[in-house]
Amino acid sequence: MNKFLKLIILLFVGNATLGQEVVFDYAELSNINVKDLDVKVSPVEYGGFTNIKIRNINTFLFDVKIEGKNMSLNTPMPSELQRLFNIDEEDLISTPENAQEGLNNTDEAIELMTEIAKSNETPEVLANKTKVLIKKCDEYYNMIKDVINGISNVKKVRKDLISLAKSNLPFAKIQSEFNSIKIPDESSLSKQYVMFELLYFNVERLYDGLAAENSKARDKELENLINKYNAAVYTQKMASNKAREQVKSKNQKSNIDEDEKLRLDMLHLNFQHDSSNVVNNFKKIEEKIAEATEKIEEGYHLLESETYLSYINDVSNLKRELKEEENFTVLSPLIQMDADYAVFKISITPGAGAGTGPKLRAMSWETHIPAKGGWKVDFSMGPIISFGTESNDENVYLEDVIPDSLSNLGVNLNKNAMKPSLGALMHFYPRTGKTSALGGLFGIGAGFQTISDIDLRVFGGLSMVLGKYEKVMLNAGISYLRVNRLKEPQYELGRNYLTSDLTVNEITEKVFRPSLFFGISYNLTNRIER
Repeated sequence: MNKFLKLIILLFVGNATLGQEVVFDYAELSNINVKDLDVKVSPVEYGGFTNIKIRNINTFLFDVKIEGKNMSLNTPMPSELQRLFNIDEEDLISTPENAQEGLNNTDEAIELMTEIAKSNETPEVLANKTKVLIKKCDEYYNMIKDVINGISNVKKVRKDLISLAKSNLPFAKIQSEFNSIKIPDESSLSKQYVMFELLYFNVERLYDGLAAENSKARDKELENLINKYNAAVYTQKMASNKAREQVKSKNQKSNIDEDEKLRLDMLHLNFQHDSSNVVNNFKKIEEKIAEATEKIEEGYHLLESETYLSYINDVSNLKRELKEEENFTVLSPLIQMDADYAVFKISITPGAGAGTGPKLRAMSWETHIPAKGGWKVDFSMGPIISFGTESNDENVYLEDVIPDSLSNLGVNLNKNAMKPSLGALMHFYPRTGKTSALGGLFGIGAGFQTISDIDLRVFGGLSMVLGKYEKVMLNAGISYLRVNRLKEPQYELGRNYLTSDLTVNEITEKVFRPSLFFGISYNLTNRIER
């Protein structure tokens, strides 16, 4: 494709109701020399509005500045994406290690609860409640695995989207790549995390209930031991009292008191041993419950530290921003056409989002949009040549005749039909938005004579204005020159006059006579930017 066709593809001009939008396609800029970017564009009606638009440019990668009439536009990266572009590469590809550790903690807590449920020393009521807890923990454990898979998936998608956002591709290509990425449904992931938290709080509640049930079962066991001990003591004392009455009725000697003391001491020792076993057994269960509870809590906080919801939010932001064509388009402010041209200075430089990736090309250029409509007044100077019989002086002379006192009045024909001069011209012509325009002119000039003898000329006619900034005018029309003519009707050619009564200067006068002219003038302009 040759350069001309590339420029046609590059520059697309869209007409809007208020004016014109000049569109550059950044995807094509790499194939175009920046010197060729100040191309001819369609003119804008005088008083209308115009602006610059650059499409297919990734504003996550580039800072774009467009200045027009002292107005500038900067395109910073969306704030919610600035953090993502500063994420360390290792963090983007890291696995959810904290979440995996949290899963292991949960597994260890389930093992502790299984030991409690299978222990013969665990009361049946407590064992049954522990089994209920284990079942809920299994459900929680599976939910954690789902969350870990979700975290891994979301982090991978986030990495792919960030890489896509950093790619220097046209918007259509980015959309194609975007559609090839399998993005999970954010609402489903959020609901999954909410379910995970609800399960955690349910498990925590069951652990609290199990700890309370353990204390209750311990107190009940101790109460049963106390009741058994008191009943045994009572039975022993009743038996001893009965034995004393029998011995007393037979007047026999006995060691009942010593035997009673020994038996009561034995009962007390057994009570202490059994109660100590109960306390120690339930304390072990309590410690296991506390350890399991701590592991569950640690596991939860480890998963929480993965900031799963922030990953989901990142994916949601990236998904939204990558689908917005505005993030791949830069618009300049509207400028009203109240001058000959609207000048836009455009610069494209790699921004903070470019990171350490491939080196990106910086570009800058100017685009000039001409105005169309309204009238323009310009001034120029240049040589002008008037031509025709009326453009030169009449060479009147006096020829001596007989008698000597008389002279015959005659005139020589001036064979030089052109008369040069220097003209200062004012041009008025419509703005065409092109490099040529046809308009009118008015001006004055002077012949090439001495300063003390300036010969005034007046010009009027048409001018062809050629050029973009510094213009050349081709001028033609009617000039009015001051030329010498015989005073009429006082004097007539061919008549004899007394020489002593007149001179040539007395019989001629300066008068304005029309003639045709042609000239070339030059307009040296000053560029004034408002």
